[in-house]
Amino acid sequence: MSGEHDDWVKRYLGVDPQSYSPDGPRAAQAAPLQDVALDQQTAGQEPARPDPKQSAEADEPDLLLDPEGNMDTKKGFTKTPEEVEKDVTDKFGKFIPKKQLDDHASKVTNFQDDATFQKELNARHPDLAKQGIDPKTVMGESFEGKIFINKDKADVGTAYHEQMHHYSSSKFNDKFGASKFHEGVTEYFTRQLYSGDRSGHYDTQEATAKAVAKKVGEDVLKKAYFEGDEDAMKKVSDALAGK
Repeated sequence: MSGEHDDWVKRYLGVDPQSYSPDGPRAAQAAPLQDVALDQQTAGQEPARPDPKQSAEADEPDLLLDPEGNMDTKKGFTKTPEEVEKDVTDKFGKFIPKKQLDDHASKVTNFQDDATFQKELNARHPDLAKQGIDPKTVMGESFEGKIFINKDKADVGTAYHEQMHHYSSSKFNDKFGASKFHEGVTEYFTRQLYSGDRSGHYDTQEATAKAVAKKVGEDVLKKAYFEGDEDAMKKVSDALAGK
């Protein structure tokens, strides 16, 4: 990595250059734990979260844990899947291609009370405890193209984040998935919808996405993320590379 690139990463992105490559944070820092993706930084990493619509490993769970690791945390929300979808599409719909908009996120979103969520989670993944994951700390999951949210434990930001993934471009996810930059952009847009505390959810990648948006412009980042526009994605890649 060049000294010029190191200087740009430190000055513009505000992160350690040794943890950053031209395509984003090094994969080594984003290694999955037991092949399960955890949306938490308390594990000392920000692991891969494959898009269930696109991943060849579509049967692997994409779990979102309480960032505090506190199974007694109670947040909860009262919105319906349709209301969450409306919030997302009202904010970003003009950038989402019609074909993606017609594939309604609400149809694959399941908001469940704590008891139902725990019962079905354990039925889907009976070996979570053996993987070192306490099922009681899981707030949500994307699995086999469906979204499951514990509406008694999660905040509505988690629902926004997962539905945002549903509407994102597979081209963008394929290009930036290895670096987890797509997670940062998803979280960046999520925080534009949800004003509550989302600390612990891809903070480093979200800060990177914010810096890239400042450099290339919000509309360019949206065109890259939702449309998979090639020109917009090149501008994003160039920004990440310090060009």
